[in-house]
Amino acid sequence: MRADLIPALRPLLASAATALALSLMAPMPAMAQAPAAEDLRALIYYLDHDDQRAVQAEMRRLRAQFPRWTPPGDVNELRAMGATATATVDVAPIWARIERQDYAGARSLIDEARTRVPGWQPDAEMLRVLELNESQAAFDEAYARRDAAGAIAAARRVPALMRCDRINNAWRLAELYAAAGQNANAVTTYRGVLSSCTRAGDVVPTLEKANEVASWDEMVQLFEVARQTAPANRSQLDPLEERLRAGRGGSAPRASTPRAPAATAVAQGRWPCRADARAEGAGQLARLPRGLGQSALARTALRTFVVRL
Repeated sequence: MRADLIPALRPLLASAATALALSLMAPMPAMAQAPAAEDLRALIYYLDHDDQRAVQAEMRRLRAQFPRWTPPGDVNELRAMGATATATVDVAPIWARIERQDYAGARSLIDEARTRVPGWQPDAEMLRVLELNESQAAFDEAYARRDAAGAIAAARRVPALMRCDRINNAWRLAELYAAAGQNANAVTTYRGVLSSCTRAGDVVPTLEKANEVASWDEMVQLFEVARQTAPANRSQLDPLEERLRAGRGGSAPRASTPRAPAATAVAQGRWPCRADARAEGAGQLARLPRGLGQSALARTALRTFVVRL
């Protein structure tokens, strides 16, 4: 690639100057004064490949189309002009495909744009939304198949699927575990919800669902986790605990004042359920991606519910 364009373009610049002088003598139709980034792609390509014949042919085309334009003397300046190519990509059709849930079509348009405009990349928000929706669709399909492993795989690819604002995903994952007879894993999933989510509208139904699969000892621990995570919900949690206890015949003991080990560990930012689940023989917890537990996303997302079948 030549850094200096002047030697290759000098003959053409001279004739361009002559043409420009003549053209100024006559009225000019309305036209663009300088080539857009898209117009410069071919010239930059030929310069990169040191194809002088093609460079001269492309310059003749540009001279005819943009007679008032004078090319820069350095290829880096020319490339900087071409860097505005990102503005030539219309992203509206890509967003439209995403909104229609045509994620494969959106990916196809992105690939086409990358090919058409070298150096262009979709912005981070577009990729985030696309990946999140793709994984949500995969999770939904796995749930419809009653495929817990497929649901876990989707959640591990995009942990944001298990954030509190998508709590239904965690509930459905726990449901799949319970249907497979893996109640310990279901309880672990509910515990992850209660250790992260604080809205009473999330906490109360989570405890009600957990009551279907957990022993009362486990429920005592889950209530303690819920109280630790969101003390403001105590006025709703106390009568709920009474109601669920009564539904079991009223024989189960009340939660004791000292915190259960699991609740204490959650309050300290740890998650002890891996050893608990193994000790109960209910299955091993899957490893989360390295470093995830220390990330900001992991602190706001539901934790440790991803369990290997």
